[in-house]
Amino acid sequence: MKWKMRFIRHRFACNPAQLPPITHNGRPLKTSRRAKQHCPNGYNWGYIGLGPKALAHTILCHVAGARTANRLYLAFEREVIAALPRSGWRLTDGDVRSWLARYTRAQREARASRQEIARPSANSGARQA
Repeated sequence: MKWKMRFIRHRFACNPAQLPPITHNGRPLKTSRRAKQHCPNGYNWGYIGLGPKALAHTILCHVAGARTANRLYLAFEREVIAALPRSGWRLTDGDVRSWLARYTRAQREARASRQEIARPSANSGARQA
């Protein structure tokens, strides 16, 4: 079944209790277990901290599952959630999946590059004249 996901916030307030819930297709987004541990008072964004960590984990959990969220939520917080404007924002499932694809591709390339550097070349044992 195909569906579109929207995460919407309309305004920012210092007290999370004053904020409307983050929604997915008009319904409040269910908070992940780890998010509740990080920030029992609710979500936040626009900086790096407990509220943004909770939001990052919940969104990734909803889009990609708990296993992926557990591995990548800190990077997602740093690269996406911390950059969201405090005045309001909108993310689609496509935005999140695009970030996941870019991030995992970059990680694979970095890993391949490290392996390439660590691998001794065939001529490394030969003396130069």
